[in-house]
Amino acid sequence: MKLSTTFPVLCALALAQHAYAQDGGCDAVTVGTPIYLGGSTALQPFVKTVGPKLAAQSGAPYTVFYFGGGSCTGVNNIVDPVNNSLAASTSLTYYVTSADGGVDTKSCTLPASQTKLDLAISDVFEATCTSAARPSSIGDFLGPAQSMVFVVPNGSTQTAITAEEAYIAIGFGGSQYQASPWNADPNNTFWFRANSSGTKLVLASVIGVPAAKWKGQATSGSGAVIAGITAATGASAENSLGILGLDYLDQTDTDGTPRRTKIKELALAAYGQKYAYYPDSTKTSYDKRNLRNGRYAGLGYAHFIAPVDGAGVPTSAKVKYIIDLFTGATVTPAPSFDVAQTVAKDAHLVPLCAMKVKRDAEGGDLKAFKPAADCSCYFESLVGATSTSCVQCSSGTCASGSTCRNGWCEAN
Repeated sequence: MKLSTTFPVLCALALAQHAYAQDGGCDAVTVGTPIYLGGSTALQPFVKTVGPKLAAQSGAPYTVFYFGGGSCTGVNNIVDPVNNSLAASTSLTYYVTSADGGVDTKSCTLPASQTKLDLAISDVFEATCTSAARPSSIGDFLGPAQSMVFVVPNGSTQTAITAEEAYIAIGFGGSQYQASPWNADPNNTFWFRANSSGTKLVLASVIGVPAAKWKGQATSGSGAVIAGITAATGASAENSLGILGLDYLDQTDTDGTPRRTKIKELALAAYGQKYAYYPDSTKTSYDKRNLRNGRYAGLGYAHFIAPVDGAGVPTSAKVKYIIDLFTGATVTPAPSFDVAQTVAKDAHLVPLCAMKVKRDAEGGDLKAFKPAADCSCYFESLVGATSTSCVQCSSGTCASGSTCRNGWCEAN
């Protein structure tokens, strides 16, 4: 087929390091306001990126305690905490700034007084998890955008996959209908995620095969997908297929190796598309241009799911602050770190201010989206792929119809 191409405030940090030395229950960690957040494991790198920055910021420090388990685990706890409660002994993770400026991972246990999460983070819409209309008491807020991709071993000759091919290969597993070369025993060649995984649920909506019907191995996480794919060599490399969140694939492994070099990402042609597209403009770029412009179908979000009042406003002030911070609203006090830079450069996601399209339901039609304060050129500058149409500026030097933001002339 055809293929197109703040530094943290020192006193706050010192206080954080002192408090984080404590062990036991999470209520023993006393820095700032606690946020109990849970859900998507694919978005754990995002939590790891923003956690230390939120804890160290002046004016409004927050300690984020994270519980994984999958997108729908977090969503269901928020929607129905009685039937989806968390045990008092549940182990939570939180992240702190290490002595050398890196990130340390620590753990504590859920306090007995905290029977539910404050906020769920999900790769998918609330309705995808509950299979029902969202209650008026629950809000689903779209945060940074992300890409879900199909991957194959480096030894594979494949460069792209169509929705039709994925439907046949994944839905039938070679038992009745076949999509060459993905026609071997899927239990030995397909490496996917659990049915509660947002990565799987987003791509399920793209190809039209429910997550519960996918043939192949249901792995424990993204690392297990990479392990399964990289282990496939020789003839089996051509038959192997996996899925990952591109934000995970865009990172560097602990051994210093870029994950993109370990496996091969496939371009995707959705139903009705003549060409296959990478989320980025090319296989080796990081601009997410095709995702941002609506050409790449595997679009997901970091959804924030929380209880809301009759006006749709989060009932918890601390939850509202976090949601507003990462959905582009103005917050008081202002953050001590550059949110767009943290999202784009550190977490490898796309801030909403750089998006040109959006969708309102899983697999739903894409429609034009105009952010309140466009940051497309700034985003591209952060990932090293600035468009030739982008113009650098100082205050007041932009042409009519654009505004100088973060050193770039952006659309009004």
